[in-house]
Amino acid sequence: MISKRVYLLLTALLLLISIGASFAGQSQKSHRLAALQALQTASLQLSKLESKTAEQARAEALIDSAIKTLRSDDDKPTRS
Repeated sequence: MISKRVYLLLTALLLLISIGASFAGQSQKSHRLAALQALQTASLQLSKLESKTAEQARAEALIDSAIKTLRSDDDKPTRS
């Protein structure tokens, strides 16, 4: 039979691991949110231009594609 001390030690260790995993998941979400906001700001700034060069139009298309990718990744269910 497992001793009470070992059981408490294992329980505390598992709790610390789960807390660490939770913080890691939140950190990744905050980075994705910051990237999404930056891309949206860039897209907005490019859309405000009256006359666009071919490079600016291509950049806007790439930014919009990246925004769609980030949003679709956020909509996917995560593994537990």
